[in-house]
Amino acid sequence: MPSPQPCSTSSPSSPSSAWPRLRRLSRPRGAIMHTIPYEGVRSLSQFLSGAAMKEVERLEAKYNNGKPFPPVGARELPQGRPMGE
Repeated sequence: MPSPQPCSTSSPSSPSSAWPRLRRLSRPRGAIMHTIPYEGVRSLSQFLSGAAMKEVERLEAKYNNGKPFPPVGARELPQGRPMGE
């Protein structure tokens, strides 16, 4: 198996600031593709959901005595870039 190549963080054809984030998803896709028989994860969505829940549980353990934080609706999180960025 060839060693992974670093992802470029820019594209001359795409000025979008989302481009670097989209390119970085190639690494999780590779992990999924090469571990399907061992881990059973078959989609990026399933992989990211599992990773997010592990991080949520870590944060709850660290900052909320292991208890779930109160739920927050999608539009209740701050939107856009913070002022000054």
